[in-house]
Amino acid sequence: MSFQQTRRIGMEVAEGLRYLHEMDRPVIYRDMKPDHILIRQDGRVKVVDLGCAGPIGDKAVAGSKGYAAPEQMLENVPCGTFSDVYCL
Repeated sequence: MSFQQTRRIGMEVAEGLRYLHEMDRPVIYRDMKPDHILIRQDGRVKVVDLGCAGPIGDKAVAGSKGYAAPEQMLENVPCGTFSDVYCL
């Protein structure tokens, strides 16, 4: 992929995460990884699989090893929007 393509995809994923973070009841995604980013034939980007999503401040261990923010792998440690930024 070119730098421009990579940048565009990253920006669209970031917009999707921002949407979740700014909802009336904010949600953190907690499982950002390449397998969860789909690129449609028309070039639009979709983030899929909200199975690990939860409320901001949730303390459940969630996410995929190697992609999750460090705090997501620890019990009783709250996660926030910063956790999604780390994964992105």
